[in-house]
Amino acid sequence: MKKGLLIIILLSIFATACKTTKQTLPTTTTMVTTDIVPPLGFTWENSRNVYFTVKATDNQFVGVNYLISVYDADPANGGKLLIKGSASAITAFTCTLYLSNLVTQVYIVKTAPDASTTTQTVKLTSTVVNTTI
Repeated sequence: MKKGLLIIILLSIFATACKTTKQTLPTTTTMVTTDIVPPLGFTWENSRNVYFTVKATDNQFVGVNYLISVYDADPANGGKLLIKGSASAITAFTCTLYLSNLVTQVYIVKTAPDASTTTQTVKLTSTVVNTTI
C-alpha cells in the first residue's frame, strides 16, 4: 500500500512538472512591396548611361588619329577595357557606356602613332564626360 501511494504521489508530481504552458509568440507585421516608400528622387536603377567625348591634342603628330581606350580601372594593374576608338584634334571620340553605379572613375588612355601612351583618370561626377587628352 505504501508503495502504491508513493507511486501515485510521484506520478502526480511528474504530471504537474511536465505540464506545458501555452506561450504566445509575438506577432509580426507583414509588409508588401506597395508599403515601401522610397525617398524623393530614388530610382531602382543600379547602372546609368555615361556619355563620353574625348578629343586628342598633341603637337608631335599633327593631323593623325590616336587610339583612345577607356578602362574601368588602371590598365597597368589589370583594368578591364570598356571601349576603344580613335580621335584627333579635329574629330573627337564619342561613345555611350552603360556603367554600374559602383564605377566612380575611369581611365582614358591615348596611344600615339609611335606607341607612346598617355593615361588620364576621370572621376564620374555626372553622366557627361568631356575631356581632352
